[in-house]
Amino acid sequence: MASRDIIAEYPLIGDESMDDVGNQNSDVEHTAVAANSARWGSPSFRARAAATVALVLGVVAVAALVSLPVQLLVNRETQILGASSSSPNAAEPSDATSLGSYLFDSYLTSITGNAVDEMTGAEQCDRAALLGLNTGMPWTTPDAKKQMAVKMGEGGTLAAALRSRDLSGLKRDGIFLEGNRYDFDKTMTGYKGIINGAVGKRRNGEHVTIQRSRHGIVIGHSCASCDVGITSRAVTNIVGALESHAM
Repeated sequence: MASRDIIAEYPLIGDESMDDVGNQNSDVEHTAVAANSARWGSPSFRARAAATVALVLGVVAVAALVSLPVQLLVNRETQILGASSSSPNAAEPSDATSLGSYLFDSYLTSITGNAVDEMTGAEQCDRAALLGLNTGMPWTTPDAKKQMAVKMGEGGTLAAALRSRDLSGLKRDGIFLEGNRYDFDKTMTGYKGIINGAVGKRRNGEHVTIQRSRHGIVIGHSCASCDVGITSRAVTNIVGALESHAM
């Protein structure tokens, strides 16, 4: 077939044809822009967008509200620890008033409330404690319900052992809480077998379950006839809650 026959059978698109195609594409683009503008400008779309923004801001605000008291507590503990190390005779607060926060008081009742025997409904943990990992001082207020009366020296010893994850001193000397001595019963481990706590046992059958989080120490006390395993699970749950908030 000659070249002129090919041209005749398949004519080239002229300038006018190209203009028509360009105009069609432009019309499609304008139509899409108009449709998007209409959708973005619709009341329902604006309402959904506003609700999404409000939800995100709410989550951020709650996270900040929860983490701020924790950071204040950690900062305060660090200041106390630094003052004590620089001046061995520096007096520490006699109670937790300067550190305690009502935000954490409910953690204690959460431990005791969740440590319940499903068969009998009996509470297996009668009291608990939440301490800071830096100094062993309570994160709760002095009038918190279900609170263990942990002494300053007792909390400090626990904090030092759990910070270093070296429990040899507790194994040798025992665990002292509320003026009572608990024999070291077993080591508790977390992710990848990392030491994160211990269980202590008195001769009368009472137990304490102790676990650390990133910045805190959670303790649950079980009576002589109570199931220490149920208490341990309740303590672990609170440790998980603290860890989820980088505490």
